[in-house]
Amino acid sequence: MTPKVLSEILSRYGAGVREGDAIHFDKDTQVTVFASLGHDALTIDRVVELVSESELVVVTTARKERYVLFYEDIRGVRLIPAGETKKATFL
Repeated sequence: MTPKVLSEILSRYGAGVREGDAIHFDKDTQVTVFASLGHDALTIDRVVELVSESELVVVTTARKERYVLFYEDIRGVRLIPAGETKKATFL
């Protein structure tokens, strides 16, 4: 994913507050980042902050974990705005 595409997704669909190169998400918005690391997938949930750097994105979670990713490793972002809930489906 390019920096431009990531920024457009977050500004169009996200409920975050931009502060310089960082986007902060409130605790009621559920943000998950999906990344590809070779043949493995990495799911980063409970994201509270994304900081854009020249070639990297620093993802911070509610648990104070920090992940540093290349833009090209990010495959998708899931955003669930405050007030909306996930619906479980059972088969």
